[in-house]
Formats: sequence, structure tokens, C-alpha cells
Amino acid sequence: MKTTVVAGMLGAGKTSFILNYLKNRDERVVVLVNDFGKLGIDGDIISQDGYESIELPSGCVCCTLKFDFVTTIKAVVKEQSPEHLIIEPSGVASPSAVIEALQLAGKREVTVVLLVDVNEFLDVYDSDMYGRFFEDQVRYADLVLLNKVDLSDSKRIKRCRDIISEWNHHAVITESTYGKVDLEVPHGSDKGLIENSSGIPHIDCETIALNMGIEPLDYNNLYSLFEDMCRSRYGRVVRAKGLFITDRGNYRIDLSNGGVSAERYGGEISESRLVVLGTGLKLTSRDIFENTNNY
Repeated sequence: MKTTVVAGMLGAGKTSFILNYLKNRDERVVVLVNDFGKLGIDGDIISQDGYESIELPSGCVCCTLKFDFVTTIKAVVKEQSPEHLIIEPSGVASPSAVIEALQLAGKREVTVVLLVDVNEFLDVYDSDMYGRFFEDQVRYADLVLLNKVDLSDSKRIKRCRDIISEWNHHAVITESTYGKVDLEVPHGSDKGLIENSSGIPHIDCETIALNMGIEPLDYNNLYSLFEDMCRSRYGRVVRAKGLFITDRGNYRIDLSNGGVSAERYGGEISESRLVVLGTGLKLTSRDIFENTNNY
């Protein structure tokens, strides 16, 4: 069984990569998703395209969920016999911790695909909050996708490539947009025995997860709420995303890397859901409901 870990910072394009990779794949694939927050959104996005997706409960696989993660892997292998197991940990989980959990489940050969948003890379590289954590992501990667190059420039892209090459000499590094890549994902390699991965600094963020009901929300007000979060009106929002029933139809709205994007969502939405991750958050459920006209 092939085992692939798709790593990357929040908003780097992990889910987009998985969806693109799965197209035209003639193999039994199961995707394990460890989303941040109590409401699984990425798992629904993957499942709506007809792929098998299993949501791990709220928490991080590198600490509180390690035992659940190991147990889930063993159960999936036994009950579903996939040819390929793809794992999408949250953007705040370190690859070394995920690999350690896989080793505990008896999986030594693992492929790590790392998505890097070239537009935020240098800020992350110099950050006290993310520095060592991001280095851990790079060091274990077999394939690095310099993603969103269409929004960047050649100088920044080259700088990203040079730094990543210094940290990791063996990884294949290639450019991509929307997580699309023509290369085959490398075969898994033995990363060596990993123990005490908890020594990698953990990113502690506050999380708000909210079910917002089945009544259509005002799209304009909802989008304005995301823009206000982007402007730090409610504290430092690192990532926000949701699936929403609106007066214009079903939408997926994302906030990442200082920008907001919205697109039509083709799948069914049982009820609107919002997840926000950040520090010093001043956002309350009342703020959210009042700003989306959901009374």
C-alpha cells in the first residue's frame, strides 16, 4: 500500500492538490483528513467529487490525536484494503509527528508531498512563530510544489527554491498553480525511526467552529465578514474557511495569506459551517450571526 502525506501551511493548497491528483487515478484510494476545528470542511470538499474521505476528529495528530490516528490507519487498512492511503494533516501538524504515528501503525515507507505558497514563504521563513515548524515540513519532503506561482514573480520563486534546496537536497522541487503537477509523485522512502517528534514547536492557535443553520445567509454580508477578518478587525486571523448556504446559492469562502476568495460549491451543504483559526481572536458567535443576517 502506498502512503502519501500531503503537508503544507494553512491555505497552501493541500486539498486542491489532492483533488487534482485523484483525477484519472485507477486505484483504490482512501483520504484521511485531519482538519483544524470541530467541523470537517476539507473532507466534505473531497467527498463531493466521489472520493472516499475519512475525517479524523478535532485535534492535532501530532499530540492529542496520535492514538486515534494510529487506530484509524490500522482499521482502514484492515477493512478497506486501499491501494493508496493519502493523509492530509492540518496546516498546524508537523510531518515528523505524522510519520512517527505511521511508523507506530507499521508503515515505514512514506511519501511526503509539501505544498508551499511562494507568496508567503519568505514571511514564514523569517517568522518566530513558524520558523522551526516550517523547517520540519521541508526536511521530510520528497516532492515540493512551489504553488501559486501565477501570483508571484521570478525573483521570489528563485529565492524560495534556493532556501528549500539548502534545507533538503534530495527533494524534487517543481512549480505549480492550483496544486496541479504533471510529475508522478515519488515512491515512498524510509525516513528512519522518528521518536519524540513532540520536540518540534507546536503552533498554538485559537479556533472557532460554528454551525450556522440551514437558512440562506446574505452573501454580501458574509463576504464582508471575511474581509473584516482579513483586516484584523477581530484579532489576527491566520485562516478561515466555510461552506455556506446563501441567497445566491451554495458557496465555499476562504481566507488565507491575507486574501479572501469565494467560489460556487457544487456539492450539497446540510448546514452552513464556518471555521476560524488565529491568535487574540475577538470574534464571537454573535458577531458572526449579526454580520450575516442569520437571525
